[in-house]
Amino acid sequence: MVEYFFPNQAPELIALEGRLRQIAATLSEHDQHELYEVLTALAPDLPNTKFKKYQDLVIVQQLGRELAFPSPMPLVKLGHVSCGYISWLTRKYELPGFVSVEAGDITVDCGAYVGGFAMGAAEKSSEVHVFEPEKKNFECAARNWLLPET
Repeated sequence: MVEYFFPNQAPELIALEGRLRQIAATLSEHDQHELYEVLTALAPDLPNTKFKKYQDLVIVQQLGRELAFPSPMPLVKLGHVSCGYISWLTRKYELPGFVSVEAGDITVDCGAYVGGFAMGAAEKSSEVHVFEPEKKNFECAARNWLLPET
């Protein structure tokens, strides 16, 4: 099996998600979530993902944890989430053999959105500092750091 670094899925699967995103653009938020739940349930290389609406948030359940996003989620974020959000972002901002988060690093995530990259970096870093200027995104990032793994 080929391991893809970034994007972290096979080109055919990334292309399929792109086509589904075009369909999702015509759907309600609830139906978009259902479409991506079906995608992740049927594609064996994708982590099974569930979406639930909670007030003005979307709570994503994936890989034993919950992640909060402002509602509605941008369509491109549905694609990133379906590929394994934290892994997607970790791989996006690393270049093997050149730039990567290493044990003991101090990581600064400026413009953190909901903190996905910072959560991945925290697995190795000794310190992580998260900055997000947009209030709702910051609230989600703070919530994501406080939510226990399920």
